[in-house]
Amino acid sequence: MQVFKVYFKIAKKQLRGAVFYVVIFGALMFMMSMQTSEEAGGRFQTQALDITVIDEDKSEASRALTSYLGGIHNLVELPDTQRETLFDNLYYNWISYVLVIPLGYEERLSELDTDGLVQSSKMANSARGYFVDEQIDEYLSSVTIYLSSGYTLEEALGKTADILEKGEAPEVLQFETSAGKSVNTMMIYFFQYFPYIFLSVMIMGMGPVLIVFYRRELNSRMQCSALSSLSVNVQLAAGCIVHTLAFWILFMLGALAIYGPSDLFSEKGLLLIGNSLAFLPVGTSITLLLGTAVSAGVRRNLDSILNMAANVIGLGMSFLCGIFVPQYLLGDGVLKVAHFLPAYWYVRAGNMIGGLSDEVMSYTTYRTCIGMQLLFFAAISAVYLAVSGQRKYKQVQFSGG
Repeated sequence: MQVFKVYFKIAKKQLRGAVFYVVIFGALMFMMSMQTSEEAGGRFQTQALDITVIDEDKSEASRALTSYLGGIHNLVELPDTQRETLFDNLYYNWISYVLVIPLGYEERLSELDTDGLVQSSKMANSARGYFVDEQIDEYLSSVTIYLSSGYTLEEALGKTADILEKGEAPEVLQFETSAGKSVNTMMIYFFQYFPYIFLSVMIMGMGPVLIVFYRRELNSRMQCSALSSLSVNVQLAAGCIVHTLAFWILFMLGALAIYGPSDLFSEKGLLLIGNSLAFLPVGTSITLLLGTAVSAGVRRNLDSILNMAANVIGLGMSFLCGIFVPQYLLGDGVLKVAHFLPAYWYVRAGNMIGGLSDEVMSYTTYRTCIGMQLLFFAAISAVYLAVSGQRKYKQVQFSGG
């Protein structure tokens, strides 16, 4: 077990840097999960916007609509209503929405003609603006229902104002399946950030150890020794596995200390643990491939190259696969690309377990996500073996020449 022992002698020299990265990234993961869970808990809160209402009708019905919006949002009066002024205010986010109530509004409303009854302006793809559109549509629908029921316009406006003022606060409902009771939302996000932290720590912690092994001097000595290439590779792989499991156990102990056994070892908690365990060989194979490729192609500033690679791989997967940005907010094109990355399947399984997506919990889908991660491990390992074999061939060729 000479190679195995040497692996950890080298790792011991890198221990200070590895502990530094574990502490920094661990604290970062905890803070991100805490902040994200708090934001998720308050995502249904209403928000008052700064809006401008241009009332050209000056009627009782138009004043009622303006009053209704004023009770929800902040009405902002502009010095003029020229097109340029309105667009400038929208562009610089001084206001979020402009509503124009045209002349003849009350007459058309009395005749139940609500198609294109009012005009609005907002920034393109503005979620807040569409929210105001929904409020106005709800108001007009309520008024027309009362008018259709035989109420006068004055009565319809009054009853609509009353019923909308008494609207109940939104309630968050969580539907449970046979997968078990709900678990701590913060713990779900804690596990969601695992791929980013794991890849960053492994590349920066295990990468320098591998690069030492791949240096020409040490590599040539091992090839000249009595150890076979198979024995060297097996012992090196054993060192990487123990190194990886040590970090995973440390991660699990942190989760246990923060969330307790009741959450961590619940049925959903165990599914999250299994998902993280399936990602371990993926991250290890990526680190092995990266260590081999970097040491073969670069001779100087290896630490800087590893740091850059850790940021590119970790952040790239995080943004493309839904770790930092929820998958339901990503475009179809991004998701198609993400399907070819292992972190996508990890995040998809985690979202399904934690109820963070509209995908119903299914053990079949869960097994599919686990299987896809293991397939990525096999594919990346095959590339690693090919690159490693090619590197050894070049070294032998160079020595013979």
